[in-house]
Amino acid sequence: MKEAVIKTNKELCVQEFDTKYSGSTLVLVLLIGKLVVCGNVGDSRAVLASQRLKNGGKVWIATPLSRDHKPDLPDEQERILNSNGRIDSFKGIFSVAISCCVDGMGNPVGPQRVWLKNENLPGLAMSRSMGDKVATICGVIDVPEITEKILTVEEKFIIIASDGVWEFITNTQAVEMVVPFWINKDVEGACDKLVNEATSRWEKGDASIDDITCVVIFISTE
Repeated sequence: MKEAVIKTNKELCVQEFDTKYSGSTLVLVLLIGKLVVCGNVGDSRAVLASQRLKNGGKVWIATPLSRDHKPDLPDEQERILNSNGRIDSFKGIFSVAISCCVDGMGNPVGPQRVWLKNENLPGLAMSRSMGDKVATICGVIDVPEITEKILTVEEKFIIIASDGVWEFITNTQAVEMVVPFWINKDVEGACDKLVNEATSRWEKGDASIDDITCVVIFISTE
């Protein structure tokens, strides 16, 4: 899986389109019998939904299969700083595709970002990505973090979604939204629900809308 992701990124970065300041997150899930393997680059996320017995009843549990790669995570931060990078929020007036951050007083705005040591570039809000060639100079890598889990009868479905879904929706909320569609065996309806809800929350909470993409996998319908 690691070799495939790294090879894909190498091929991505030699295409005709410019990847100096453009890139993508990546999260993928491989199911092999009862084994689920998750690979993650950036801050898209895979979440596993389980139905467990508790106090005589059944409850739903949301368990992330991946970890969001943010610059302020201790291990990610160490790599970036050792690569002569800098981690800080934006200060000033800044407009980018993912969001619009405006503060004329020079105060910190938005999440922690990765910058070159002595330049206000690239301002990437994640510590791993595909593409983003300039960011690789300051420690941003394309190596996926791999997790493995053995599935049991309790695990019912998996949600794989880009960060635009997770910005305003928690893991637990996402699972709760999908449950009615899981009961009705309607996987397309589950995806529509997540996309529409994420879009609605973005429209209420931000001036722009980030990428909203999701895949729902029903492992078991019983």
